[in-house]
Amino acid sequence: MLVVGLMLAIGDRPLDAAPPAINYLVPAGGQRGTSVAVTCHGEFDWPIQVYAPGVVVSAAEEKGSLRIEIPDDLSTDRIWLRFYNQEGAGPAVPLLIGNSPEATEVEPNNSPAEAQLVAPAGGPVVINGVLAKQREVDGFAIDLVEGETLVAALDGHARLGSPMDAVMQLTSIDGTVLAENHDAVGLDPRLVFVAPKSARYIARVFAFPAEPDTTIELRGADSYVYRLTLTTGPFVTHALPFTVSGAVDSQGGLEASPLMLLGWNLTPVLQQDTARHAVIWRHDRFGAHTEQEIAELGRTPLGGSLGMVCGAWEGAARVRWLEQVTPAVIRDVPSNAVFPLSVPHVVASRIREPKAVDLYSLRLEKGQAVALVAESPSLDLPLTPQLRLTDPTGKVVASSAEQGAIQDAVLHYKAGDEGEYQLAVSDRFQAAGERFYYRLSVREEESDFLLESSSDALVVGPGKNAELTISIKRHAGAAGAVGPIRIEAMGLPEGVSVEPMISATEGDSANKLILTFVATGPPFSGPVQLRGTAETPHPLERFVRTPAKLGCCFDSIWLTVVEPAEKLTQESN
Repeated sequence: MLVVGLMLAIGDRPLDAAPPAINYLVPAGGQRGTSVAVTCHGEFDWPIQVYAPGVVVSAAEEKGSLRIEIPDDLSTDRIWLRFYNQEGAGPAVPLLIGNSPEATEVEPNNSPAEAQLVAPAGGPVVINGVLAKQREVDGFAIDLVEGETLVAALDGHARLGSPMDAVMQLTSIDGTVLAENHDAVGLDPRLVFVAPKSARYIARVFAFPAEPDTTIELRGADSYVYRLTLTTGPFVTHALPFTVSGAVDSQGGLEASPLMLLGWNLTPVLQQDTARHAVIWRHDRFGAHTEQEIAELGRTPLGGSLGMVCGAWEGAARVRWLEQVTPAVIRDVPSNAVFPLSVPHVVASRIREPKAVDLYSLRLEKGQAVALVAESPSLDLPLTPQLRLTDPTGKVVASSAEQGAIQDAVLHYKAGDEGEYQLAVSDRFQAAGERFYYRLSVREEESDFLLESSSDALVVGPGKNAELTISIKRHAGAAGAVGPIRIEAMGLPEGVSVEPMISATEGDSANKLILTFVATGPPFSGPVQLRGTAETPHPLERFVRTPAKLGCCFDSIWLTVVEPAEKLTQESN
C-alpha cells in the first residue's frame, strides 16, 4: 500500500517571496508505523507546501517544524519530500525509513566516559545525530554478549547528502580501538564486530569533509547529519539473485520470487523464506530510479521496475523486476565448472577464492550481437569485475575495459562465427571473499535511448516562456540505430502548452533539444512528465529523467506556473 500525503499550508504571499531552499531535515528519517517530529533547515518562508508521496505531512506553527506520519506498510527505505510555494520548488530532500526504534543523540558524548548509553540489550536502535562542531566525536555505549555480532551502519553522505566523510570505530570502555571502518558504502562506514567477551563497548563516529581541502582535521557542522543503526539482530543488504521475474499481483507483490537474503545475523529460515516479502513498486510520478539503472556505461538500460524486499529487519535489499527474461538464478557450481547461459539470462554468483575465475558457456549465432554486464560496485559490493570472452577456437575476442567511477564491467560483442563461446568473470585485483557477489546479465544488443532534463524543476510566468534542455543518448542495437524521437509533455495543467519536438538522427537535435513551456492559465504547482517515443527500428517509449541526485533520479519534473504580478499587486492592496 502506498499512501500519498500532500500538505497544503498556504499563507499570505509576500511580494519578495522566493522558492524554498530546504537543505536537510533533522532527524533525517523515522520508523515505520510512527509519527516523527522533523525540523527543516535552510532558507524559506513559513508555512510552505510539501509534496510527500508515501507519508502524511502536517505543519506546526513554529517555523520549520513538521509532523510526518509513516505508514507501517510503506515499502521503501527512502522517500523524497518536495518543498514548494507559489514562486517555485526547491530540490527534493530525502527522508530515510527504518524498522527499529529511534533515539536522538544527546550531548555531551565526546569521550568514552561520556558515551551515550543506547540499546543496553544489544539493539536494535537507530540514532539520529549531528556532528555539529569542529573536531567533534560522538560516542555511543552498547552492551554485547560474548559471540554476538554487532552491525553498526551509518547513513550520511551516500543517501542523505551530508557533506561529510565519516569514520566509525568500535572501542573498549578505556578507548582502545578494536575495529574501524571508513568507506563501506560510498563515503559512509559500516562495521561488523563479533564480541570477544561480554562487556560494554563504545561505537564512536567522527568525520572529515567529503570534499578534502588543505586542512587535515576532524570537521563538523550543522549539516553533518547522520543516522547510525546499531543491531545484533538481522541486517539485510541484498537479495540474491538481485533480479526477479514473474507475475505481479494487484498489491505489487510477486506471486513467486525465490530469493536469498544477504547480510548478517540471518537465520537459515529467514535467509531463504523471502518470497512473501518481495514488493515491487511501479514507476510513479515521483518515483525513484537508481543511478546504476541510468549510468552511462555504454549499454542499453535494463529497464523494468525497482522493488524492495521488505521484512522485520534493518537494512535495505533492492531487486530489479524484469518482465521478459529467463528467470534469474544463483550459480550453484564451482568456479572451474562451466555454467551454461542463454540469451537473455541473469545470474548471481560470488568469487569465493583469491584468483578464482567463474566460467560460463554461451552459444551464439554468426552475427548475433550481445551485451554482457557484470555489476558489483554499483550494488555496493566489493568485487571489481572483469570479463573475458573467448570464441569456439579458444581465442580471446573481447574483454571489458575499466568503466570509470562505477567500475562495473561491460562487454559488447558481435559474433564472428557460430558456436560455443566461453565467458570468464573474475576480480580485477584477484581478490575474493564472503561478499564478493556480482550480477551477470546477458541479452541481445538492443536499440534504445535515454532522455535527461537539465533540471528537476521549472518555473514559468503567465504570458512568458520557460525553456528546458533535454539531452538525448542513443544506443544502436542489432536492429540498427534509433530513428527520430518525438518528445512531448504529458498531463499538462490548464493553460500550459509545450510544442512537441523531434530529435533527428543527425545534426544538433540528435543530442539536444530545447522544449519551450508557455503559460496562459491559472497558477499551478505539481509534477509533469515528458515522454519520448521512437518508431524505428521498433516502437520504444522512454520518459525524460531528471539529473541524478544521491544515486536517484525521477521520471517527472516539477512545474510551477507563477501568479500574474498585476494580480499579486491588487491582492496586496
